[in-house]
Amino acid sequence: MPDPESDERLLEKVSPQLRPIWSFFMALCHVLQQGDNHLSARDAFWLGLIDEIIGVPELPSFRLFTEHAKESAKEGKG
Repeated sequence: MPDPESDERLLEKVSPQLRPIWSFFMALCHVLQQGDNHLSARDAFWLGLIDEIIGVPELPSFRLFTEHAKESAKEGKG
């Protein structure tokens, strides 16, 4: 089990670096909740709001990586 004190020390060290990112993300979420905001599918993908855009194979997706890994493993065993 992790030591609670080590978690607190890690949080103290990492907090200053993550605060600007967290503030940006919170501001972005706040703005997106104000009225109608139209994000393109690519914008949502690169912001990490969705995992994959169906029909756009040039964007990396976790599903494509796992499918490729499974195919490679089958070819290596055959």
